[in-house]
Amino acid sequence: MVLCSLPDLGGALAEARRVLKPGGQLRFLEHVRADTPGLSRLQDVLDATVWPHLVGGCHLGRDVEAELRRAGFRIDHLDRFLFPPVRTPVSFHIIGTAVRGGDE
Repeated sequence: MVLCSLPDLGGALAEARRVLKPGGQLRFLEHVRADTPGLSRLQDVLDATVWPHLVGGCHLGRDVEAELRRAGFRIDHLDRFLFPPVRTPVSFHIIGTAVRGGDE
């Protein structure tokens, strides 16, 4: 649960990809964007107002899976789950492994 609080997520993932050898793994456990429009909008409101100030720069509504792919990682394993096991703006999580591909 680090990627949510980075001011430049794309830059950080580009650097992680740069330092990993081809086939190297980035393992992640992150909270992510909700899967419904209502909760996603609530995440956006929280992210634009109080949430980052209260929780160390955290942004609830990031699509970490898409950001990993955009940075050139291949998702090798991904599980989605709710924690706590109720639908709230903070309960959407993913855990998995992203792999740096070769420089094609």
